[in-house]
Amino acid sequence: MFGVTLPEDVTELFNKNSSAIASPSSYLISVNYIPSNITSIGKEAFTYCSNLNSIIIPEGITHIKDWAFRYNYKLTSITLPTTIEYLGWRFLSHNGVKTIICKATTAPTINESAFFFSSGGTFYYPKGSDYSSILESSTFKNSGWTGVEI
Repeated sequence: MFGVTLPEDVTELFNKNSSAIASPSSYLISVNYIPSNITSIGKEAFTYCSNLNSIIIPEGITHIKDWAFRYNYKLTSITLPTTIEYLGWRFLSHNGVKTIICKATTAPTINESAFFFSSGGTFYYPKGSDYSSILESSTFKNSGWTGVEI
């Protein structure tokens, strides 16, 4: 197990080439802490983390960019904070996610291919919230996702 300390001025998780910071890594099993100065999970940030099984995105994260969690076949659940505003292109492609819990009362903007190549499952969202932009998107429906109010 290892830890990483990030400078206070860092606001996005990605490397200097705007690609994965944590991948490929067979050692990463879960993400338990992302500092409050991070507001965006960058392109391919956790791609090919072959043993990552769950992640709770903390409050303050507003954007999850393209392919952020691609090729994580053991990843089964992801929890999105109330602050999430954007889900990028194929952010969940090629993985095992079956449960998404979104706490935002306003539906995040999604890329039209956000759920493309995902395995389908249950997308939970706050009762009384308007999530029609997500629930009616073609990639959501065509990828086998079902929306449930909680």
